[in-house]
Amino acid sequence: NLASTLIMAGDINGGIHELHELVRLDHTNPRGYCVLAHQLIDLKHDVESAVETLRAGLKHLPQDLNLHGTLVYALYKTGGVDRVLEEYRHALIIEPAASFPYYAIALGYRLDRNPESAISYITRAIHLTSDSAPFHYELGICLMNIGDFEAAKTALEQSVELAPETPDYWCY
Repeated sequence: NLASTLIMAGDINGGIHELHELVRLDHTNPRGYCVLAHQLIDLKHDVESAVETLRAGLKHLPQDLNLHGTLVYALYKTGGVDRVLEEYRHALIIEPAASFPYYAIALGYRLDRNPESAISYITRAIHLTSDSAPFHYELGICLMNIGDFEAAKTALEQSVELAPETPDYWCY
């Protein structure tokens, strides 16, 4: 695509401009927000603009797990797990029956190399939304991190069963 070509050709600002245009023209495309955020973080070292971009995307797509996952990554880059917890604990107060805040907090704890806490939160997310392949996948990765390979295998198999068309669930 044009944005990637511009970036690879060395026109970072032009590529980022095109990504801004993409999300302006199609605010229902989570991939556009996520790619823009990653480029802002990786190429411009502008994590706060990435956070703003992702929050804008979440206004249009509040349940999108890719947007939440990318926001967790951006928040973690700026303030560690504490910033992730601050953002998503507030979401739990507003929507205690929502599963995505538990998922997001689990991602933050995994980034912080605290798989036990991550497992606690992702298990709660699965309890609320048992048919979510990303939740089972995250549980499997956390269980692998603590060396519980049998339980990890079960969780990862569940993610593949729920979303067989998603290549990431087949290999880590």
